[in-house]
Amino acid sequence: GISNPSFMALHKATQRLFVVNEDADTPAGKVTALSFTQNQIQKLYEQQVQGNHPCYISIDANAKWLYTANYSSGDVT
Repeated sequence: GISNPSFMALHKATQRLFVVNEDADTPAGKVTALSFTQNQIQKLYEQQVQGNHPCYISIDANAKWLYTANYSSGDVT
């Protein structure tokens, strides 16, 4: 149920997994947030990024900011 996933970042304290959707046609790529337990993965939400084809994702140490590097648009969001 995730469109074109390519890179993931795990925030261990919250047990959230963030996945970039390497798309450009919606009109930009997205990040999908997932939560998981030992037996189940649940899709929490998707958020558009302001760039095309996000190919890398990172979370800052305080879990306040999430960064994506976007291949086609050549920027960081």
